[in-house]
Amino acid sequence: MNKQAGRMVALVPKAQKMSLRDIDLNLLVTLEALLRERNVTRAGQVLGASQPAMSAALARLRELFGDQLLLRVGREYRLTPLARDLVGPLQSALAALQGTLERRSGFDPQSSTREFRIATSDYVMAVLMQPFLTHLREVAPGIRLHLRNADSALQRKLTNARLDLSIQPAGVLAHMPGQVLFSDEWVCAVWSGNEDVSDPMTLDEWSNLPHACFGFGSSGIVLADLMLGPLAETRTRQVVSESYLTLPYLLPETRLMALLPGRVARLFAGHAEIRLVAPPREFPRFAEAMSWNPLYDNDPAHRWLREELADVARRI
Repeated sequence: MNKQAGRMVALVPKAQKMSLRDIDLNLLVTLEALLRERNVTRAGQVLGASQPAMSAALARLRELFGDQLLLRVGREYRLTPLARDLVGPLQSALAALQGTLERRSGFDPQSSTREFRIATSDYVMAVLMQPFLTHLREVAPGIRLHLRNADSALQRKLTNARLDLSIQPAGVLAHMPGQVLFSDEWVCAVWSGNEDVSDPMTLDEWSNLPHACFGFGSSGIVLADLMLGPLAETRTRQVVSESYLTLPYLLPETRLMALLPGRVARLFAGHAEIRLVAPPREFPRFAEAMSWNPLYDNDPAHRWLREELADVARRI
């Protein structure tokens, strides 16, 4: 047992006493990519570096921190406890440094190649991000977007600077800086061949028809239920999908009904075999808002991104 423990200790290099003067800042950029991707090859692809160069950088980082940082478990790499602790502070520091450089040199959207990481639902991707990409082609052709599905870890990812922005129903992240982008109404949809459903739908039809619902992330929280009040208890959720855009395609040749954002409903009304009907009573409109880490409040590029998104949202 003692021999085994001795071998394990020998695998962990002794940490060096570090000073910022002694560190190549490129190593910190490499470290952030390694911790984010949790894979040497993928991190190298992100940075445009070869596998030998990344392996050498990882060895140097292990020596500096006196920790393995990434441990191979089967086919995967996992972060050590120290590496997990480094993720948030490291990303915040690099984001602050990037903002400092851009404040000095000025942010030029026409020439910038900055990547922004945005988490949202496929609903927002369809109704807002698609026209936003068309807008970017004209005003900032080099800007890159990494669009991710929103999940229950939004707050942590924003706090750790793993995301630049999230777009979600207003109020979900009320404690973060935010701005409402647009609002929408709720519409009921059924298979176009189901002629037994009234327009507007009756309360009996609402209660007796099986529902296809959007559920948020792995938690399966049905967001519409949070504003339906007592009507949420009277419906049977037969299908829960993590994608708004799949719901219209689940309805044909079934008795299913779906409560959809109006923009999605109208987007698919001409493509899927669905019929739109008014709900049994008028539901409150809901709003979509963008949220961000206050670290980015005065970042010129980030501020530009928020202003452009808000401008496109006003126009849709």
